[in-house]
Amino acid sequence: MLMISFFVVVSAFTGRLSWADEITAFSDDFESGAQPEWSSTSVSTTPASERKFLGRFTNNTVSLSLSGLPSHSNITIELDLFIIHSWDGNPWNWGPDIWGIDINGSTTLKKTTFSNGYGPGQAYPGDYTNSSTYDSNSARTGAVENNTLGYGSGGWGDSVYHLSFTSSHSDSSVAFNFFGQNLQAVSDESWGLDNVVVKIEPVSTAVTLSSFSAEAGGDGSVTLTWETATEIDNAGFNLYRSRLKDGNYKKINGELISATGSETAGASYSYEDTPPASGTYYYKLEDVDTNGASAMHGPVKVKVRSEGSEARRR
Repeated sequence: MLMISFFVVVSAFTGRLSWADEITAFSDDFESGAQPEWSSTSVSTTPASERKFLGRFTNNTVSLSLSGLPSHSNITIELDLFIIHSWDGNPWNWGPDIWGIDINGSTTLKKTTFSNGYGPGQAYPGDYTNSSTYDSNSARTGAVENNTLGYGSGGWGDSVYHLSFTSSHSDSSVAFNFFGQNLQAVSDESWGLDNVVVKIEPVSTAVTLSSFSAEAGGDGSVTLTWETATEIDNAGFNLYRSRLKDGNYKKINGELISATGSETAGASYSYEDTPPASGTYYYKLEDVDTNGASAMHGPVKVKVRSEGSEARRR
């Protein structure tokens, strides 16, 4: 039974809704350790400012594997790359000191060299193909920070690069591989990752959403309601919950919530969730068509004041 007397409407959408241009599918700043999607969960702390990051690595390949991605046409990864100590850049007496990233071991997003001051310069922001084909730029070109991590100064210091790569992609799973090549020991040349965010560009679907709202109950539950104006080839809906607006959203319904609307008439839906603890939560709604394409809506925000135990379908 819906306990109207205890509910307060905290957040709602009205009118035709569509998902933003991109959905955040994954994010990790490593402040609480590395998430299990990483092949290595080794986390270090910078000497200055005590920043947590994934690493330190040398000639390693480290992978980020994601699955269960909604239907999409493009994928973007953003990250901060830490280049630590005596990277030599392009070929000379030492080097080349190479770093790269690819998708599924086949689509190369970037293969380049970096220098903190030693050698003839670096390829970045250009590319390194082989020992005779590479771009040439000054050491630290494109760095957003220099010697801020506390590992030293000059050619023995550190630099930070903010990188962003977008690629055509539609599979429900992806593996990003990050690698170093031709580097010396971790005490001499190393790298790390921080503030990693993966976003996807969803495929549009033919559902016109009239409203989507979240209501908090006095018993610690949250009632999610939504209405559609029309539904064309709609199979049903999924709901997702997160503690952060741009955080990682987890699906809360076990089975697809079946669609009951049509091309000429919409429908009303309701789902009751009991979050694991009190606090602020964000919810997103996903519609899934009969071909498997999906679109996201939201988020809506709600504050839960007491704890509960389980979620149940209304």
